[in-house]
Amino acid sequence: MHQDEIRLNQKLEELRLTTLESGSAFMIRDTEFFADGFINEYPDGSMKLMQLSEDQRFAIEIRTLTISEVAQIRKKHGIAGVLYA
Repeated sequence: MHQDEIRLNQKLEELRLTTLESGSAFMIRDTEFFADGFINEYPDGSMKLMQLSEDQRFAIEIRTLTISEVAQIRKKHGIAGVLYA
C-alpha cells in the first residue's frame, strides 16, 4: 500500500471514530453489497441500508443488516467493531 493511501485510510478511521463518538452515524459506500444506496454505521455497532429519497433530499432506511452481514462488511473494509451507545 502506498504511503498516501495509508495516511488517507488513517484519517478516514479517525473521522469514523470521531463521528461515532459524537453519537452520529458514519456512512459506508459499498456498491457490491448495495448498489443503489449506502450503509450507515451507528454508535451501537448496528448498520442499516439506506437510500436517498426520490428528490434526493432525505435518507430512507431500507432495513437493518443482520449480524452476519455486519461482520461481512467489517471484514471486507477492515472496520473494527466499536460500541459508543
